[in-house]
Amino acid sequence: MSALWADYFRLLDTLRESAVWRWDEDGQLLDDGQRKPPRFVAVIEDAASWQRLEALVQELAVVQERTKWPIQLFNESWGWGKVSVTSAVSSRRVPPGEWLSLGVSDAASTQAAEEVVARLVAEGHKARVRQVKAQDGESGGIQLEVLAAPGLSMRWGHGRAFTLRAWDTDGVMLHRKISVGAVVVRGVQQGIHLDQTPRKQRKDTARWVCRWDGKDYYQVGSVALL
Repeated sequence: MSALWADYFRLLDTLRESAVWRWDEDGQLLDDGQRKPPRFVAVIEDAASWQRLEALVQELAVVQERTKWPIQLFNESWGWGKVSVTSAVSSRRVPPGEWLSLGVSDAASTQAAEEVVARLVAEGHKARVRQVKAQDGESGGIQLEVLAAPGLSMRWGHGRAFTLRAWDTDGVMLHRKISVGAVVVRGVQQGIHLDQTPRKQRKDTARWVCRWDGKDYYQVGSVALL
């Protein structure tokens, strides 16, 4: 299996030689020996070279299934493409009606924790904190617990999302949302460009309430005390 992974990374390096667009941090080597994700678009025009590439990718099927960054082949010629870079954010509703832990912070002060509790209570939730001792290899700190009313959600970021849109030579959109990635196509006539258009601010009906343990908490609507 390790040999297949080595072949996969070698193939990425080979494809980078044919890249028509690369992110500045594409494949950078980190201090711990790991590499940043691939972020490039390559062009392979020659038919025989394309067939060999398809065969190589097929041989790496096991790796392709396991990696977050499979090599994506598009047997197409594009007019042009645009790459958009956005913050990747996940969200989840906090289930109402039961006491839940929102995590343990080893950095927050008692005063900061009390301010978070006050913010949650002001929105109609019940909240409390308690000291947690370090044990079993886990660090101690202040644990925040909440008995949520409806409408409370958490959001947290996890890096950046790279999305590619592609058009044909007549301006017809071929792809609206390709994750980049290692992307390989047969041709691009007018290049791949980084989209510099400012994003419109989303009309967010949720109010920011507080931040705890790396997550932000938002409230939708008004609630009554439980």
